[in-house]
This record gives sequence, C-alpha cells and structure tokens, in this order.
Amino acid sequence: MKYLTILLCFLPVSAFAAEGIPLSEGYYVSTGEKCSEANDANTALVYAKGINLPDALCEFEAVSKLNGNEYSFAGNCAHPEQRADYMNEGTITILEPTKFRFNDGLIKGEFEYCTPDSLPANLR
Repeated sequence: MKYLTILLCFLPVSAFAAEGIPLSEGYYVSTGEKCSEANDANTALVYAKGINLPDALCEFEAVSKLNGNEYSFAGNCAHPEQRADYMNEGTITILEPTKFRFNDGLIKGEFEYCTPDSLPANLR
C-alpha cells in the first residue's frame, strides 16, 4: 500500500475531470521545445479552470466534447500584457494523454506536458 501511495503522488492530476477534458494540470511547453528551457514565451499552464498560454490567459465557462478527442470551449481570456478581458471560444484537441493542440482562430499552438522535475526552478 505504501508503494501505491508513492506511485500515485507521481501521476498527473486530471485538470478538467468535471468538464471531461482528459488533460493533466501543470506546465506544458510548445512541441519541439525542451522542458528544461521552459519560459513565458513557450509555456502553457493547464489548471482546473482554464489554460494560460503565452498570448492569452483563459478561464473557461463552458466545455463540451465535440467528437473523438476534440473539445470546444468558451470563456473569458485576457492578453498577458494588456489584461483586457474578452470572450473567447475555440477547440482543444487531445493528441496524446500528455499532448494537446489549442486553436481559437487567432492563437494556435501544440503543447507537451513537462514533469515538475524537468522544469527550470522558477516554474516548479
């Protein structure tokens, strides 16, 4: 039982279980980038209520499954520097359990999960 508890501590936590999106909470880097070189320009933070991308801080109000591994979302977003809120909608496609594609028509990106120990110290 002790080993099971330790193992469970290392598994990613489902971020959108209530909405049905099978992503893990934590940091993701743009596909092709190294986790050890994660920074504001190439990192997405997935958390229970939304996703913070390099160009948008988004909190979801509605999420629904479209087909296969594709989900639609709607919610408030803000540009990181301007902080002006705007309504946004788009799609998230789960490519693998640790990889997703974000597309809202303007911002597009593909991101892969990074384990906490693979990130720079300021993101752990």
